[in-house]
Amino acid sequence: MSSMFTESRQPPRRGLGRFIGAIGLSAFAFAWSGNASAHIVLMSPPSWVVEDSLGNPQKGAPCGGDDGLRTGIISTYRAGSTIEVKWQEAVGHPGHFRIALATNRADLIDPVVETTNGDGVTGVSLTAAVMDPPRYPVLMDGLFPRALAFAPEEEPFSVQVELPPVTCERCTLQVVQFMANHVPGYFYHHCADLRIVPADADLPDAALGPSPPTVPEAGTVRPPPDPSAADEAGCALGVSNSRFPSSEGALLLVGLLTALRRRRRN
Repeated sequence: MSSMFTESRQPPRRGLGRFIGAIGLSAFAFAWSGNASAHIVLMSPPSWVVEDSLGNPQKGAPCGGDDGLRTGIISTYRAGSTIEVKWQEAVGHPGHFRIALATNRADLIDPVVETTNGDGVTGVSLTAAVMDPPRYPVLMDGLFPRALAFAPEEEPFSVQVELPPVTCERCTLQVVQFMANHVPGYFYHHCADLRIVPADADLPDAALGPSPPTVPEAGTVRPPPDPSAADEAGCALGVSNSRFPSSEGALLLVGLLTALRRRRRN
């Protein structure tokens, strides 16, 4: 403390410094958690597994993992028809989405990622390859790109997807989310089981769309995870996967620290 301050003024100024420092640390923690791990819930077509309120299981490629409770739902559509694919964001994150359709799930491979370490598998994610024009198994790519995302979108994401002129008894529609500014575990994966019949198949309209679920209690979802628990990527929900603070929190932190320095100089 500079000698220009009298003893009687020192306690209040220490209190102010501690107060501002505490706020600064809080702002830093907030900034660091601002871009937490993203989560989406597949709404249409219905998921092949029961998803919880955050969309888990969704980490394992190509369809979130094999440990989920199967819904047994198979959605039937005509070849070449247009369907709605819709998903709800539970935790916002920069990046983009991709939709694919494969007759064999082994064909659903995550795109190449550019990372800060330059090897595509470690470090923080920067970008992911976008297939343009799309080719099998990708139907649409680079959807809803965002450089920043401080909160989940309130309205669901929705696109109209034209199915290819092919038939299958059980093929897989996949929705993938690529997350930029994220540590390994750069993608979330969601899948739906589809049956695609010939365009001129003699089927009533009532036979099209999702079949009834076969889980013990239709509509049952797994309980949401404990907010203090770690998710499937080893990332605490509400605690950042990112090494970089959000811009809002960083600006707040810089402003508070600057104010503290100026106060000490005066």
